[in-house]
Amino acid sequence: MKIFCAVSGGVDSGVAAAILKERGDDVRGLYMRHRYQPTLDADETRRVLAKWASGADGENDGNGRSGSGREDWVRPALYSVARNDELTEIAPDAAVAFWSERGLPVDAVSAFETTAFLGIPLTILDVDAPFAAVVENFVDEYFAAQTPNPCALCNRTIKFGLLDDVCRRLGGERLATGHYVRKRRVADWVAELETAAEKTAKSIDFDGDSAVCANGETCGNGGVEEVSGACGNGGVDEVGGTCGNGGVEEVSGACGNGDVGEVGGTCGNGGAGALSGTCANGGEFAVLPDWLKANGDAVFIERAPSAKDQSYFLYGVDAETLRRVEFPVGELDKSEVRQIAQDRGLPVAARKDSQEVCFVPDKRRLEFIRDVRAANPERWSAALDDTSGDFVSLDGKIIGKHAGYEKFTVGQRKGLGMGFCERIFVQRVDAATKAVVLGPYEALAVREICAVDANWTAPVPVDKDFRCEIKIRYRNDSVAATVRVASDGTFRAIPDEPRFGVAPGQALVCYWRGRLLGGGRIVR
Repeated sequence: MKIFCAVSGGVDSGVAAAILKERGDDVRGLYMRHRYQPTLDADETRRVLAKWASGADGENDGNGRSGSGREDWVRPALYSVARNDELTEIAPDAAVAFWSERGLPVDAVSAFETTAFLGIPLTILDVDAPFAAVVENFVDEYFAAQTPNPCALCNRTIKFGLLDDVCRRLGGERLATGHYVRKRRVADWVAELETAAEKTAKSIDFDGDSAVCANGETCGNGGVEEVSGACGNGGVDEVGGTCGNGGVEEVSGACGNGDVGEVGGTCGNGGAGALSGTCANGGEFAVLPDWLKANGDAVFIERAPSAKDQSYFLYGVDAETLRRVEFPVGELDKSEVRQIAQDRGLPVAARKDSQEVCFVPDKRRLEFIRDVRAANPERWSAALDDTSGDFVSLDGKIIGKHAGYEKFTVGQRKGLGMGFCERIFVQRVDAATKAVVLGPYEALAVREICAVDANWTAPVPVDKDFRCEIKIRYRNDSVAATVRVASDGTFRAIPDEPRFGVAPGQALVCYWRGRLLGGGRIVR
């Protein structure tokens, strides 16, 4: 199978490519270049370009051979993608001038070293024009007093939009990435859940002393009366998630993957948060709704078992594209990925993980936003030159001054620029008045969340309430909620317990026992 693997120059995508190569696929690397990446200086760029031109990949085993055992290799092919997605190949001679003018990205060199080591060809895509839309949206959102989610937008439009399209235009049958998520077939998932439920039912001792959940399901723990609020199956491992701590009575609320559950509840399936007595593999979510059994041949994204699970950012990927995508490291933990890289001697084995938005320099978000605006004043003519304003209390009193409202997001406590006599948090940001409203943590509580631009990969009920789990930020736990979807692409969620720090612009993402149902952009 001819499969293009998106390589970033990092360890996750490098291991993904290695797994595919070892599986016997015809693997091609695909790297994306844009202007916001750190580049080599002019001298180093010339040195690397000369090395590429001479056919020396710089990685060998001491016997003059590349790490893959090959002496031959192909210099990276280079294509440019216009904003209208027109694809143009750049000839090798022209490529030298291209890189000399723009600088060679550090990560592109790392990606090439990895693909050369593996003995697979690399194609570099200059996506500067289409990627600019992601950056512009990022800046627009901050000046509109929103908190953007550029990773979700990039995944939908670039990684699983543009890259998928280019992959097929270059003759690829599949696209692979290094994301920590799993792809499942509905029929297989349903059968697995039903089989596990049958085994659980047979293991329960119906002696009349078993505790009973609110929905009529019998709680586990071998018939022992429920004490901790963990509605489980006696620690039985089920669908990749362990409810509780291996059968140990729940005390701390720790999730199966080491994350902390919500309000003392346990959870499984990769950190699906749970509320008192609601378990991801028991309790309220023990009975599979009929609408989740539909379309057995369809595929969906499921949370990864790793704490690095990235399903939150993939809610916007459409079902048709998902059929053509593979996630080779989705079943692995980060430590396992690094071990594979080390065992195989991949050049990226020791590379550090990126922690922030990929195109924003570390801890320079505000400067980046203002620099982008200053570089194209005509594009952002509607944005105010002076965004400074007042800190305002919940009762409307001015309590201080700030240097620019685009610096702040709902729920923020640190970096306010001045001290207060109490722990105080950003409650909301008003672009029209340039006011940043501050108040205590308790005032952040939200009991209803509304979202727009929804994308669903599951046949969720429309104009009818249904139960699921929701997440409002990547780092937050998921919690049980009642959701209602409208036919116009909007939906609302009423969590069982208030959510804190709900920021317009972030994603509201829905799950059912680890299965990603879909999501949308929070508006309030």
